Amino acid sequence: MKICFFTTGVFPVSADNVKAVENWTYSLAKSLKDHGHEIVVFGSADSSKEFEVISADQPMNADLALNDPKKYKSYLKDYFAKCLEYSSSHGVDLIHDQTSELSILMDSKESKVPVISTFHVIRNEEKNKEPYSELSSLHNISPTKYLAQASAPKKKKKIIP
Repeated sequence: MKICFFTTGVFPVSADNVKAVENWTYSLAKSLKDHGHEIVVFGSADSSKEFEVISADQPMNADLALNDPKKYKSYLKDYFAKCLEYSSSHGVDLIHDQTSELSILMDSKESKVPVISTFHVIRNEEKNKEPYSELSSLHNISPTKYLAQASAPKKKKKIIP
């Protein structure tokens, strides 16, 4: 199976990175690769070379991502479009999103490749709970029941501790 992991692109996906999302993504991608799956990581250019790594056309740094959320969301949207295009033209079987960003997940509705999203943080903005719950193409995976319920209360979910 060919699997694309889509991350923020801001931090490296590697064993050395202590950032939770990227380290978790590395561990899962490595395990899947060790079990014979082909792994592609949409992450920063300095991500582990154990996988094929596709970075954004215009890199994003952490300071800019934190200080200009509008610019960061635009960056993610463009970067996810690159992931969707790659996936549809390179025989990808599954996209595993690590951002759970609503604006890009809305774009996943058009994907011919199944998209799952791991909710690493609570999406406690009340205005977003309904849209997350209504995304029929989204498969919500969370490490805890609380996180899944807080992010998309009406969505079917899979809990993987």
